[in-house]
Amino acid sequence: MESLIRPRPYFVPSNHAGVNLSRPYLYLIVVNSPATEYRYVGKGSSPSRMEAYLRNVERVLEGKTKRPALTRDGRPQSEGNQKYRYVHLVLATAVLRGWPITQIALENCEKAEHSALEKRRTVEHRCNMNNGPSWFITDFASLAARVL
Repeated sequence: MESLIRPRPYFVPSNHAGVNLSRPYLYLIVVNSPATEYRYVGKGSSPSRMEAYLRNVERVLEGKTKRPALTRDGRPQSEGNQKYRYVHLVLATAVLRGWPITQIALENCEKAEHSALEKRRTVEHRCNMNNGPSWFITDFASLAARVL
């Protein structure tokens, strides 16, 4: 049986604006399905943030939970820490279906304005993935079938 998963990397983050990824910054993710352009603005403060989506998409496609059932100190993980965000659903679905994915570093900002600027850019870019529902890995197949 042929694999439905494209070879890694599914998408490569770009930084054409020369954003300093070691300082607070914002980024934009765009997924183009045949029916919809999905958009997400997020915030980061280290270069690893731009790579985190690739790792989470791989975990979804491998059927793994977002985090282990137990924390490092042995306590049960909270429900919120076990769920993926809507952006992960759309990204994983895009990988399976071969839809184009773009991730772009947008701009640096001061730490004090990080959250407020993220909210403004989310509105300006008409983002439709920022406030979607979170979900458990066991629901991926049924939810992915509904992403258009």
